[in-house]
Amino acid sequence: ALLALRQIDPSAISPAADARRRLLLAQTYSRTGAEADKDSLTAPALDYYERHGSGAERAYAWYFDAKVHHNAGDLGRAIKGYTQAMLYAERNRDKAGTTKLLMALYHTLGLLYLEQGYDTEAEEAFSKAVAAAQETGSGELEGYSRYMLSSAQYANGRYAEAIETLSRWSGRATRWHSVSSPSRSPCKT
Repeated sequence: ALLALRQIDPSAISPAADARRRLLLAQTYSRTGAEADKDSLTAPALDYYERHGSGAERAYAWYFDAKVHHNAGDLGRAIKGYTQAMLYAERNRDKAGTTKLLMALYHTLGLLYLEQGYDTEAEEAFSKAVAAAQETGSGELEGYSRYMLSSAQYANGRYAEAIETLSRWSGRATRWHSVSSPSRSPCKT
């Protein structure tokens, strides 16, 4: 997919198709681990979707632009972009996969806040990530977000609440594992 998208001549397609191609390229880079770190890929798509896109398209454009800035180490612009994406995705929930996008946004913002010492903001973001994971039925991502929520609660000095957050997950994790992978045993013999 990456090779095919790179071979498309942007001057031979409409601005709408080029904006879509740019977001697909950013998504493909992200999924292959070859993260883009220059906004020359995403900035034109963001500009196009801000003027012509739906709320869900704007959310995705902001998300991929924020990832580029995050990869480049520009955390201020990354947080701004992730926050813009979150606002669009919240207003357009359940359109074009925005609930799953919200789960990723909340979790990513939580990690960035925690990394910078904004423990209260991190806790709020991870709480939202847990709720979004529950809404989408993603047990694995709920567990990871719950673990990070517990870390933020611990960083805020609420130790008993941090333990409770994890203990509420431990029973669900056992049930989730047995339902999601009945043929696999947690122990190899």
